[in-house]
Amino acid sequence: MPLNCFITGSEHFEKAHVISKGSEISEFINAYHRIYVNSEYSPGFEDIQNIVYLREDLHRGPMDSLNLPKDLRIRRIGFDFINRKSYVISAETYKIESFDWISVPDVRPEYFAWSNKKCMKKLRKFMRGIDPRLTNFRHWVDE
Repeated sequence: MPLNCFITGSEHFEKAHVISKGSEISEFINAYHRIYVNSEYSPGFEDIQNIVYLREDLHRGPMDSLNLPKDLRIRRIGFDFINRKSYVISAETYKIESFDWISVPDVRPEYFAWSNKKCMKKLRKFMRGIDPRLTNFRHWVDE
């Protein structure tokens, strides 16, 4: 099966972490401990079901917001893993654009929900209106 951007189908893509690894994977480890309260973190786990393939402009733009000043870098892409759509909010107009998924990535729903919880406030509210489980990572965790 060929690898493509799961949103656009483009053959030109980058690997993107749904939950950011951060410096020395500290962001992922902190998220992991919040998601799985009673679990021990194992090294290397940050790439298991935490990777999506995105076209470069989606990864560096709304995903990581590298095209914005550091103080404005907030996730502007939301993942509707229930309905297989992504939503991107404009940093300038706050208009939300919808994209149907071309394929379904092998990502844990709790990771998508964690990422969605870190999105721009208007986008989080929009996704909660679709289904509150999209931003509730605890709903997806078996404890």
